[in-house]
Amino acid sequence: MAGSGAIWAFILTQASSDAVPYLKWIPALMSLVLGLKSYLLTKSLSEAFDHLSELEDHFALPPQKGWVHYFTERSAKYKRRWRSGFWIGLASVNIAVAITIPFTAILSPATPEPENLGPHPQLTFAQKSIL
Repeated sequence: MAGSGAIWAFILTQASSDAVPYLKWIPALMSLVLGLKSYLLTKSLSEAFDHLSELEDHFALPPQKGWVHYFTERSAKYKRRWRSGFWIGLASVNIAVAITIPFTAILSPATPEPENLGPHPQLTFAQKSIL
């Protein structure tokens, strides 16, 4: 989340850059890649958990002994379902922001108003000579 925020902050400082239409997709891509990494890590831990469970069953550990049995009894404390929701939510927000906010219009330099282009009667002679 901090990485996405840092990239959005950087994008907002790039008013004159032609790369803004491309840069705005980096937070969404980063969220998707890190979410995939989290998912794959969870799956690999699940496979290791299953293998360890087979080993504990093979060696006929007494009830409530062994890491898998300990973890299974207390699994409500360790559920990480929020992890998927976090990554899906973060990627969705980053994609929605990239699609809906017109960064090029927001970041384009403001054009001077016509009334500010004319002579400045309130300026002194010295100030007018600088203009």
